[in-house]
Amino acid sequence: MKKNTKNGAAPKVYDPEHAKRVRRIAIIVLLLILCGGVVTGLFLLHRALFVTNPRLLLQRVEIRCVSGGFWEEHQTELCRNLGLMPGRSFHDIRPDILRQQLLVFPNIANAEVEILQPDAIRLNITERVPAAVLDANWVVDGNGYILRRGETNANYLTLPVVKEVKHPPYIWVYQKHLPRKELIPALKLCNAIQNYPQLKLSILFIKSDRKLEARLSYMEQPPCRITFPGDRQEKEYRFLVDRFFDVITEARRNGDMRNNFDLSFDGRIIIK
Repeated sequence: MKKNTKNGAAPKVYDPEHAKRVRRIAIIVLLLILCGGVVTGLFLLHRALFVTNPRLLLQRVEIRCVSGGFWEEHQTELCRNLGLMPGRSFHDIRPDILRQQLLVFPNIANAEVEILQPDAIRLNITERVPAAVLDANWVVDGNGYILRRGETNANYLTLPVVKEVKHPPYIWVYQKHLPRKELIPALKLCNAIQNYPQLKLSILFIKSDRKLEARLSYMEQPPCRITFPGDRQEKEYRFLVDRFFDVITEARRNGDMRNNFDLSFDGRIIIK
């Protein structure tokens, strides 16, 4: 006859398998707590060493413009746009990404980023320099990139004006951040004329047949109208400008005051 317990319940039987499961669960919980503590400790160590370490916080940003100078005068705006404010951790600053952010600005042609330990960073910026004025709102650099007039420090009064007979709204080209290739021949001609201080270019028209019609003043005299061929290399334009300079110098010396010159016929010059 079976004996009953004091309360009449069956006696507890030791289950080794159940005990093993409990031990496994306890070990797993302890390991999870230990791993969590290690991760938390590493996070706090990383934060102490890199994120909040006063020796690794950004204190100073140097901006050097190889050309232009617009961003040297607008350092605060540039740093704010890039997120380079004092107190930012160097651990979060990646020069390659920062350079890509700089090249997004339409008036920046190239940029290099230097980390100056322990607390400074230097931005070496090459700005686009306007070569001509397009209208009241837009200018263009020597490679055909469209810029807003307020994005450069150029003296616009000294720049020639380039007028296209037909062109899309410049805002489209500006937003695409691509050069307007149709302006390249005119810009090459402008550059060739700059080699002659006796010649002053006031305005250059890009005609519908792609020929270039310039208004040039010789030795402060009334402007001449000169027609150049389009789609030429800069050395060819230098040759044509050199020919024009020799011809007009000889003409004025001989008292010839005609003001219309056509150089669009393969090197021949027609004076009207």
